[in-house]
Amino acid sequence: MADSGTPTALDDLPDALLVRILSLIATDEAVHTSLVSRRWRYLWTSVGALDLDEYAYLIKKRKRGGEPAGSRRFKFAEFAYRIKKRRRVKFAEFVRKVLDFHHAPLQRFRLACTYSSSEGHPVEDWIRAALARGARELDLKPGNGARLPPCLFLSHSLVDLKIHLVGSRLKLPAAMDLVKLQSMSLSSVTFHGERLTWELFASCPALRSLTLVNCTYHNMRTLEISSPLLQRLIIDNSYCYNGLHNCKVKVLAPQLTLFKYRGSLAEAYDLGYLPYLVEAEVKFLGCEIWDDEDQPLYLVPDSFHDRVPAFLHQLSSAKILNICFRCVEVLLKISGFSNIQFRHLNSLKMIVDVLDYRSLSFILGFLVVNPCLRTLGLNFLHLGAFDSGYKEDYLKVLNAYSEQTSGVLEKVDIRWHHDSPRGIIEFVKILLENQAFLKRLLFDNHIFRYINFPSSHLRYDSSWAKAMIQKVLSLPRRSPDLAVVAHPFSSSETERICLSPS
Repeated sequence: MADSGTPTALDDLPDALLVRILSLIATDEAVHTSLVSRRWRYLWTSVGALDLDEYAYLIKKRKRGGEPAGSRRFKFAEFAYRIKKRRRVKFAEFVRKVLDFHHAPLQRFRLACTYSSSEGHPVEDWIRAALARGARELDLKPGNGARLPPCLFLSHSLVDLKIHLVGSRLKLPAAMDLVKLQSMSLSSVTFHGERLTWELFASCPALRSLTLVNCTYHNMRTLEISSPLLQRLIIDNSYCYNGLHNCKVKVLAPQLTLFKYRGSLAEAYDLGYLPYLVEAEVKFLGCEIWDDEDQPLYLVPDSFHDRVPAFLHQLSSAKILNICFRCVEVLLKISGFSNIQFRHLNSLKMIVDVLDYRSLSFILGFLVVNPCLRTLGLNFLHLGAFDSGYKEDYLKVLNAYSEQTSGVLEKVDIRWHHDSPRGIIEFVKILLENQAFLKRLLFDNHIFRYINFPSSHLRYDSSWAKAMIQKVLSLPRRSPDLAVVAHPFSSSETERICLSPS
C-alpha cells in the first residue's frame, strides 16, 4: 500500500471488490484467474454471475491452441465438425465443473450452447442448478429442440427471464407460477395453443415488461396477454411472417405506457383502455394475409381499411406515435387518420410513400384535428405528380388549416429521398405562415447528402442545404425565434441559421 492509502496492486483490493470485478467478465476468464495466486484460487466461486457461452469458449480454446480464429483454415464446416465430435465435450465438462465448484447465490446466469434434447439433458440439469442457487436473472439460448425443465416456470426467485429457442417449440408445463418475474423476453419461440400461452403470461402477476421477437404462433386464434401491472409490451415479428396474420391480438394491460407492434396485420386488435400510454409504434410488414398453405392472399380492401383505423383509434391516448408508410397509405385511401383525435399527442413520426397533394392534404388535415401537436417528423420516400386530381381537396384542407388561430408546433423534422424540393417548400411555407411557436426546422435530403470525387472518397455536399436554407429565409413567417438546420453536416462544418423576427 502507498502512503496515501491507495491500493498499488490488485492483491491489495478487498475480496468483495475483486469478486465484483470477476462477475463482469466471462466465466471461463474468471476461472483462469485462479492461477494467479493461492488467494485467487477460489475467488471466482463466489461471483454472483455465470456467463457460459459455448461458441466464445471454443473460439478462445482455438486461439490458445495457436491457430488464429480468422485464418483461412477456420471454415464453418470444419468448425462445426470439431464442435460436434470433440470440443463440445470439453465445454460440457467445463460447465459441469463450474457448477460443481461454484457455491455462491446467483444474481445472473447466462447460457448459450448448441445442445439439443437428442444428446441427453445437460441443458435441463444446468438450468436446474442455476435455479437451485436462487438465480434472479436467466438468459438462455439452448440448441434447437432443447428442453427446458418444468421448474423454470415455477421459480419464485426469477425477476428477469430471456429465452431464445432458435425456432423451437416452447413446451409449457401444466402448472406455472412466476410470482416475482418482472421482465420477460422470448425470441424465436414457437407457441402452440392458446390456453397454455395465456396461462404463461397470466402466471406472472408482477410482470412489468414483455418482449416477443420473431415468434411463431401455431393453432392460435387469439394471442391474449393479460397482466395488470404490465408497462412495456413489444411484439416484433419483423423477420417472421408466420402466425400473427390469422390471430386476434388481445391485450389486457391498463398500466401500459409503451406499446410497439411490428409484424403482419392481425385479424383484429383489442387493446382495451390505455389511460397511461406514452409511446406507441406501428409497423406493418405488408398488406397481405396467408391461407392455410402459407400462400399470400391479398386482403379484401374493406376489411383492411376497417382494421387499421380501428387499431390506431385504440392508441389515441399516446403522447408519442410512430407509424410506417404502409399504415399511412391505407389511411390516405380512406382519409381515416384525419378523423382520429389523439387527446394527448405531443410527437408524431410517420413515413409517407409519395409526396403529392393527397399526402399534403392528409398531413394538414391531421394538424387541423390535432392542433396540440408539438413535434412532427416526416419522411417522404418518393416524389409524386402534383396534378389537379387532388388539388381541389388539398385547397379545402388548406383553407381549414389557415383558419386556425395558430398551432403549437415547436419542432419539425423533414426528410426526403428525391432531388426536387417542390412539395417540401410548399409545405414549409404553409407551416411558417401558421405556426407561431416553431423553434426548429430540420431538413435532411439523402440524395444530396454525399457526392463522389475522383479520388473515390465520399464528401458531404452542403450546397443543397445552403440553397434550401436561403429559400426558407425568404419566406414569410410568424415565429419570432426559429432555427433552420440542414442535417447532417460533418462535425467541422455544422451549420445552424437562426431566423430573426421580421
